[in-house]
Amino acid sequence: MKQIVHTAFVAVALLVARSPAIANDLADNVAIVGAEVLQVDCACWASAQTIVLTGNRIAAVGPQDQIAVPQNARRIDASGKYVIPGLWDAHIHSRYEGIDHLRLLIAHGVTATRDLGGPWEHLPELVLWRDEIAAGTRVGPRLWTAGTVLNNPGSDWSHITIVHEPQEARTAVQRLSREGADFVKVYSDLSPENYYAIIDEAKRLGLQVDGHDPRTIPPLEASKAGQRTIEHAREVALALVDGEIPELENGYTDWVALEGRLSDEKADRLARIFRENGTWLDPTLHLRRHFIAIGEKSDTVLASPALRFIPAPYLNEWSRRAEGETSVEKLAQWHANLAVESEAVRMLSERGVPIIAGTDTVKPFFVPGFALHDELAALVEAGLSTGDAIRAATITPSRMMGVEDLGLIQPGFLADLLVLDGDPLANIAETRNIVVVVANGRVFDRATLQALKVDLVREAALWNGEPTGR
Repeated sequence: MKQIVHTAFVAVALLVARSPAIANDLADNVAIVGAEVLQVDCACWASAQTIVLTGNRIAAVGPQDQIAVPQNARRIDASGKYVIPGLWDAHIHSRYEGIDHLRLLIAHGVTATRDLGGPWEHLPELVLWRDEIAAGTRVGPRLWTAGTVLNNPGSDWSHITIVHEPQEARTAVQRLSREGADFVKVYSDLSPENYYAIIDEAKRLGLQVDGHDPRTIPPLEASKAGQRTIEHAREVALALVDGEIPELENGYTDWVALEGRLSDEKADRLARIFRENGTWLDPTLHLRRHFIAIGEKSDTVLASPALRFIPAPYLNEWSRRAEGETSVEKLAQWHANLAVESEAVRMLSERGVPIIAGTDTVKPFFVPGFALHDELAALVEAGLSTGDAIRAATITPSRMMGVEDLGLIQPGFLADLLVLDGDPLANIAETRNIVVVVANGRVFDRATLQALKVDLVREAALWNGEPTGR
């Protein structure tokens, strides 16, 4: 496979402004005039609306002929444009040095995010980023972090913190609380003893527990224990299977044999338990689509223009890892896996389980921010409406994180907004066509966004370090 470089674009970028692009200073008043504004139900628009922002809050929303624009306001003509709340990517990992996750997220319309874990030494940096973003001294989305990931022995990921017994698990939770983590993340190999110790200690310290559903803990039991989120759809999909789960000779699940075998009765029960206990599902469906595309050597992924934001050392490493042919049998399993997980997500969403949009960025050939729009498309392909997909990236994760004044375009809410060229209710791909990003009241107009992207490309071209994160 050819190593991927974008020399033409980089050459242009290096001739352009070399100082970081910064959002406009927080104005006293901003007026977005003449827009189509997404309504609370995420299913329709209010036409010819004016939105007045004061500081980092929405001061007023209403018909253009009824809302007075403050005399000193900066006016943004949004006639024929569509305004939605700023988007969430509810599952990222920013531990990859040399990739400017924070500004890439903003450049692609992601104004809030959860970091689901890195090595311990990354936590102080995450806390610093979180505080600087909140203070307005760093460009980036609202940020919450798990700090690290707690797991039994069994994983060689660099961001995993191994716990061997319950007291060690409790001590790790105490350290997370002490060092500023916003919640605790659990992982797949945890024993029941360590898992329940983490849950208990987190409750004692007032921390929520998010993460993988451990293999030893059925989703129903994780929900009853108080785990707030289930990350990825694999375990919940398997929990809905009617009958035994067959395995291939290599020990992996035979997903082809599971197509068409999800149980309505099991979905009813799981959804009821999830609703009763306040359990949220972050299915990360695009992961499956993405790895299928890599296996099929799709230029949509391997030669995506968005890869210009990723330093060459990562692209070269990812290209080497993608070399070789993927067997027809393996691709068939991956396609079936995606189909079964998508069906499970649709069934649970229809039964009232709250779905949140996350990507698990960074993975090979993933670009922070860009990948979130792929996740929205995957949710729609699974059977959610476009409005439900937007809800999964706006109001639903805001409520999950307990932020009651974020995720809707309402007076008094925090000013995180996107102005789009096209109607995302008609075509979810329109979430990519961003004209303006407003992040905590700061306006990134088209020119500022373009300058930001040019600077991100320039910095990516200059970085020649050693890839990290695995």
